[in-house]
Amino acid sequence: MDRRFEQRANEESFLEGIPQEVWEKPGDYEETLPLIKRTVGLVKQFGNTKPNKRGALLDQYAQPVARNPQAWKSLINNLDLISELKPELNVTEIRNQLFTQIEALATRRANLAQWKPEKIEELMKLGLDASGELAGTVERVKASIFNAPRTPTEAVDLHHKAAWAMISTDDNQIREELFSILCFEKPWFPAKSLGNFYFTLGANFPDDATWEKYQAVIGALKPVGLLLETKGEFVPNVPKRVQHRDLRLLESQSLISETEQIARERIVLQYVNQNPQRFARIKAYVLNKEDEIYADLLQPKAAFEVLEGVDFLKKSQELKEEKNNPENQTWPKNIIYSRNEPLNVLVREAFFPKVYRTLWESYQRVARERGFEKITNAPIQLTDDVELDLIAKGPLTLEQKQEIVREVRTALVIGDTEVPSPRAVQSLTGVIDIARNLTSVVANYDKAGNIIFNVSKRLPEEEIGRLSSILEYHRPFFTLEQIKAIETQIGHLREDLQKGFTRAVGRRGYTLMVSDPFLRRLGYKEITVNQASTSNRLHVRMAIDGEEYNFDLNGDYRIIFGQDLKQIKNAQDKAWLEVLVLSHLKKLICTSNEEDELKTELVGGARQYERYRKQVGRAEHLRRQKPGWNYSADAFNKCLKSNLPVKNLHLINRMKAEIGQGGTKETGIWTYVKGAEYVDNPDAKPIKLAFTKASDDIRKVVPLGRVSQEELTRLEEDLLQEMGY
Repeated sequence: MDRRFEQRANEESFLEGIPQEVWEKPGDYEETLPLIKRTVGLVKQFGNTKPNKRGALLDQYAQPVARNPQAWKSLINNLDLISELKPELNVTEIRNQLFTQIEALATRRANLAQWKPEKIEELMKLGLDASGELAGTVERVKASIFNAPRTPTEAVDLHHKAAWAMISTDDNQIREELFSILCFEKPWFPAKSLGNFYFTLGANFPDDATWEKYQAVIGALKPVGLLLETKGEFVPNVPKRVQHRDLRLLESQSLISETEQIARERIVLQYVNQNPQRFARIKAYVLNKEDEIYADLLQPKAAFEVLEGVDFLKKSQELKEEKNNPENQTWPKNIIYSRNEPLNVLVREAFFPKVYRTLWESYQRVARERGFEKITNAPIQLTDDVELDLIAKGPLTLEQKQEIVREVRTALVIGDTEVPSPRAVQSLTGVIDIARNLTSVVANYDKAGNIIFNVSKRLPEEEIGRLSSILEYHRPFFTLEQIKAIETQIGHLREDLQKGFTRAVGRRGYTLMVSDPFLRRLGYKEITVNQASTSNRLHVRMAIDGEEYNFDLNGDYRIIFGQDLKQIKNAQDKAWLEVLVLSHLKKLICTSNEEDELKTELVGGARQYERYRKQVGRAEHLRRQKPGWNYSADAFNKCLKSNLPVKNLHLINRMKAEIGQGGTKETGIWTYVKGAEYVDNPDAKPIKLAFTKASDDIRKVVPLGRVSQEELTRLEEDLLQEMGY
């Protein structure tokens, strides 16, 4: 029975909507509505301030949050809430003026240095998750920041920090966004823009420190482009999007007006005149070394080379000579190819090994279609820093696989200059040294091309975590093209979870039994989710082949590294883990608590539903009301103290309206229904549930194979017995 009906029947007072206390005593709500006290104070003070003094007032409020993107979301939500609570006030005017001031402060040239890589990553993440007015604000801020520099040093420093965030992030969507910006693909940051002009000046004119940073930024683009573009082959070519970037720079000259062209030439001339000897030496060096160097100024050497037909010993010696060549330590070559520049070190030591694992898996996926199979279940450690992986044409017996492993490993470790076997193409002496310098060597071992080895730099297992070390053995193979489809699906899942939820996970939590036969064969049995002790986090415990692994998700349903998941070895592992967990989580928190819908979604239908009801009594949840009805002030206050992922009923209804699931008085306002206390008892065991279609969102983008109805029926009975039905 609806609470509103109960109260009206008993002639009790019924306060609808947002409580007036939010306006009258905002400090009481600060914990559950961040920045609400400050926001209410601004609105009240704005109305009592003379128009000519309001700019200073807004500046005072904007200063602390201008470089804190996460606070923008709270501000917009609070102002929207106040607008609903006090429609007689012109909150829209305040919001527009406030965010205009925030944008101005956030993008002021004097504040550029404060946009560190972690803040740039935070801004990109907010832009990916934002919608409506906030999305527009983030785009304008990004545009203003990247167009703000007015010296080469400012521009190069900003690009360097953006490239650092692009390399260091574990989120491929953020990496894609930053790569797109740095390749001039955004309409608000084209190659002809003044901001890019100052960045390109970094190629020659500034001091060595700025020039070194410039080269590091250019050097970071190629491996990222390969990661985002490749279809599973190791290719030495510069990625097309990096090539297009360079073409845009050339074409931009014809798109600039004559007046602007003259103005830019004057700026260039100023730098030339400041240090003509420096410019002359750089120009002479580039022209004299055109075949060797000039292309590498825009297309620097990277670790991605196909070494088919290469004399390994000779190549190893060449790399050593190049590294020890005194010319490489002299100006300007030591700047162009600096091995000590921090971004270059980060790319070489942290990014290359992860990218190569991603490329190697895609390579294996393509090779499988040509009859190749994996020989090494896990990479074999050759030295402290180098490991071996093998694939070969099959089918092969276990004994044949073991023989190949022994033969190739011996040839690599012994390092004899003689050919180790009649079927080997050549001696493998030098391969380990090459891998140390180029990150990875992929080549044919035998003349027939039936055995392919990959010798690559390894990541220490203690830096990866237990779950990371076994993920690749508990998921399907898929290509980088499939990764993009999976990441798009993950984006949809996050939006569904953020806006379409109807229930809370709670402290007690739920154990979701895996009900897809294919996933069961991969070793997955159950996924337990509960509210973590840290606010705005979910704790996930996953059982794979009888072993349990733990990690957390943040409030945006992104992985938090730590516990059993310290790093991700490659993009495939991360995409798989996210789509697996989020698809099951969506079934849990986005499925309505109404009896008819739950019966349809649960394995066994009514059989499981009856047991579920006995376990939980009444779980806290959201309920959509009849058109014309509103939530009560009491429901609003109780929701703020709930376990729901979003606790602001006004914001919840606004999000529901965005996805077409009610949210207005015409379509049905959602209210909060408090659960029975024992549902959230931390001492109680998690509630077991099994959903019939929890893998549907996975199957849309990952080929898991067909499952017969007989197999589904058999698994259903097994699950019900396992759950005690």
